[in-house]
Amino acid sequence: MSGNSAGWKFNRNSKVIPYKEVDERLAELADGRKLEFKALSEIRRKMQTSLNWGQGIPVVMLREDAFDEYVRMFIDEEHDVNKEFPGDVPWPFNHMTFHYEAAIKEFRDGCFVVPFDGANYLVRS
Repeated sequence: MSGNSAGWKFNRNSKVIPYKEVDERLAELADGRKLEFKALSEIRRKMQTSLNWGQGIPVVMLREDAFDEYVRMFIDEEHDVNKEFPGDVPWPFNHMTFHYEAAIKEFRDGCFVVPFDGANYLVRS
């Protein structure tokens, strides 16, 4: 759904759309702004199809062009991954590095696309 979404809380410029914030915005919109309410209701419905739904795992929509950056940041912040293994390990392990591209591809393979406001978003399935 697209249209005049410039004043919306979430639109095609949003890199990340967390489900919790969609719910909060829907409650705010209950008295008006029908187009935004309809669009958010639709993405909320699609987000509920995620396998993470109801598992206590945050469900977010990631804009496709920001996906790789977000997943890389998530890996760095949520997991204790050294970009390069410490130099004090013996050969050949001191030459090992983390393969972000493979991790990002594997994460992307487990997602489905949700079109919103003229942009494609990915949600973990």
